[in-house]
Amino acid sequence: MYVVGSAVLAVLLVFLEKTKVLKLHKTSAAIIAMLLTAAVAGLYFTEGARLLGAMGVKIIGAGSELTGAAKAYGNTSKAAIVIKIILMIVCAFPSATGLIYMTKVLVSRAAVRDEFEEENAYEVRRAKAFANRGIAASLLMIVMTVLMVILAFPHLDELMGTMILLNPVILLIFSLLTFGIALIALVGYFLAINGVLFMIVSGLGAAAILLYFFSIVMGFFASGSASRSNSLPRGRWILYVLLSLMAGWNILAFISLKKEMAEKAG
Repeated sequence: MYVVGSAVLAVLLVFLEKTKVLKLHKTSAAIIAMLLTAAVAGLYFTEGARLLGAMGVKIIGAGSELTGAAKAYGNTSKAAIVIKIILMIVCAFPSATGLIYMTKVLVSRAAVRDEFEEENAYEVRRAKAFANRGIAASLLMIVMTVLMVILAFPHLDELMGTMILLNPVILLIFSLLTFGIALIALVGYFLAINGVLFMIVSGLGAAAILLYFFSIVMGFFASGSASRSNSLPRGRWILYVLLSLMAGWNILAFISLKKEMAEKAG
């Protein structure tokens, strides 16, 4: 199950960081850590969407004869659905803990200070390290978003078909005629048909959102470190923080920040 993979991966990441196998002061290790941390979120939310699809199949009482997507939901029996719900709850703690811990150490381990290194020189290195991580996080977010669109595109016909069938007028009529009972079956049908699409969007979407969050965090700390090192005017760090909020385009802000720091040093 995806949710178990999410929890195991989260625990593994924390273990590798604690044992210094994953040396986050190195850019390559930090990029791998950000990607795997995004995978933790992606796997967890994929399982959530998969569970909704299984519940939809169970509600309407149909399997692969209605939708070939039913196989993607695994076992759709009542017992299996209950077990999946329990696993979602149990695995939420290690997954969330891993996400929070990795976010914290990605910031705190950005650079290792040399024993006799001056404060300004250290802050400059930190700013450059954060900027490089911000660029990587933004690029990975773009890759995840593009991949999500490519994988989701073949399933859009199914979504449009169910949207046409389950339009507000039909929903209102069925609600009035059955006192709302039919809505349960209609929702189940919608989830069963579009479950695979929701799995793709939930999984890759969650990963992309977390990577976007990483890029914002890196932008904030890159600007702060640059300002403290006097490589950036005090008022301009706010500008770079705001520019880091621009999804995808914040790559240009990171490049501009590094260029401005280089000019100040030169």
